[in-house]
Amino acid sequence: MPTTQAAKHKFVADINALASNAVLMVTADYRGLTTVQLTDLRMRAYAGGVSLRVLKNTLAKRALQGTAYEQLSNELNGPLVAAFSHAEKEPGAAARVLRDYCKDHEIVTIKSVALPHEVLAPDDIDRLADLPTREQALAQLMSLLRAPVAQLTAVLQQLPGRLVRSLSAYADHRKESGQ
Repeated sequence: MPTTQAAKHKFVADINALASNAVLMVTADYRGLTTVQLTDLRMRAYAGGVSLRVLKNTLAKRALQGTAYEQLSNELNGPLVAAFSHAEKEPGAAARVLRDYCKDHEIVTIKSVALPHEVLAPDDIDRLADLPTREQALAQLMSLLRAPVAQLTAVLQQLPGRLVRSLSAYADHRKESGQ
């Protein structure tokens, strides 16, 4: 934790920059975690593309001023860790990392979930954590775009066969009628 004035200013600037660029912010009470467990959480966050910071509440309140997460200032009390998802990465990543970690360590509890300018209930973390990743969303989009083309191709492949069957039926009809 920052102890000098310069370190405190750097901490405030760092949290402000993270909050300014984040599309999702999740805070959790980490009280009772060992250093090893907290390191594990940091490693999971790093692997998931999530920025994770242990908050000093007074400094974090200052850091959130002027950002889209300013309304979270009232929620900051107790030992908290904040996870930030960024636009260029997966928007639901912070929620996914903390939700999964809370499942493994029941001592950790979600305190707040926020989108820019909107605070959600902590129970909404599942909705955000289940958002598709960028790759999943692209795959869903491609399958939606591919479906009409595949249907058109199937119809076009059936047309020659139908034409041949129709001509054959017409020829049979003419033979039977004696024409």
